[in-house]
Amino acid sequence: MNILNRLKLQLGNKPYYTDAEYIVFLKQNNFSTPEETIYNHQTMEKQLLQTIVDIFETLANDVDLMRKTEGKFATVGEAYKFIENRIIHLNTLINKIPDPDEVVDNSSFSFFIRRSDY
Repeated sequence: MNILNRLKLQLGNKPYYTDAEYIVFLKQNNFSTPEETIYNHQTMEKQLLQTIVDIFETLANDVDLMRKTEGKFATVGEAYKFIENRIIHLNTLINKIPDPDEVVDNSSFSFFIRRSDY
């Protein structure tokens, strides 16, 4: 599955934007050829989630587009709250993913507490 298709899958195949517009979002997040490159979950998940956040942030600026696509929101307020909660959730997921360049120290570390006699 290529990166573009994975993005659309993550978005529930909702047609918020055209493929060309999705490609712009992906390229802004350092995916050089999203329509050709095979998606690798281990190395690309953080970038893909950031792309989704970018998409939802633009939808927050045009809630009517979100409401037309989803069809389940009775009010603009409901749609905006959904988008806001989705962005918060995605940012939480992004923050849990370590950067690939980040060095992980797996050494065990112990603290010894000595109780002194009073």
